[in-house]
Amino acid sequence: MQQNVGYMRENHQEKTPMYFIGLNNLASLLEQAGDTTKPLAMFTEVLRDAESAATTADDPRLPTYRQNLGRSLMLNGRLDAARALLAMEIEGNLDTVNLNIERGRRLTRLAEWMRRSGRYDEALRYAEQADAMFTSIYPNEHARHGAVARTRGLILRDQHRLAEAQSELQRAADILVRTAGKDANTTIETELQLADVLAELGRVDEARTLHERVAPSLADRFVEHSLVREQHAALGKRLASSNS
Repeated sequence: MQQNVGYMRENHQEKTPMYFIGLNNLASLLEQAGDTTKPLAMFTEVLRDAESAATTADDPRLPTYRQNLGRSLMLNGRLDAARALLAMEIEGNLDTVNLNIERGRRLTRLAEWMRRSGRYDEALRYAEQADAMFTSIYPNEHARHGAVARTRGLILRDQHRLAEAQSELQRAADILVRTAGKDANTTIETELQLADVLAELGRVDEARTLHERVAPSLADRFVEHSLVREQHAALGKRLASSNS
């Protein structure tokens, strides 16, 4: 993807829809690998230039680009700037599947924004709305439902409702193993978060099993400075201390 983006830059195609798509996809891949810094500049460039180049205000890709930049801002701790983008409604026909998928993604990210802002009741309401939206489109075991279950689990964890958090994160992990695959980045992140909650609940052996399962995939799937690898190392120390 990097080579493809570089090729388009060499050929002065930076203002074309194909370039926006390529740069957006590259930024998304880097973000999945745990790099939150580089994608922010990429998503910013994509939205700025795509909005400038759009022939109409309802260009179908603009909501995706806005959502992606909003998420990137959120991951970089810029909550106010993220909220400005995430708060924007997805305009268009309410019966259009692609637009409803974007609406569900927006609701999921608003739930995450509320969680990071400590507004847990609102976060849970947004998670329920996202789940309802995805239920109107997908079967109950679709990966989108796994993403919502993961968000709900993290909200419950932050509320110290650990047994409920464990149940939601386990459901999320089960769905993602079946849909994204057991070695997918999102599955690994979810299982690591589940392991952390299991450790908090005193279920150390189960936590250790998950911690050890994801370990071999970390170096290949996440950049060295990623939060996932830092969390894995921190949990490893906690689990080691429980042996002493």
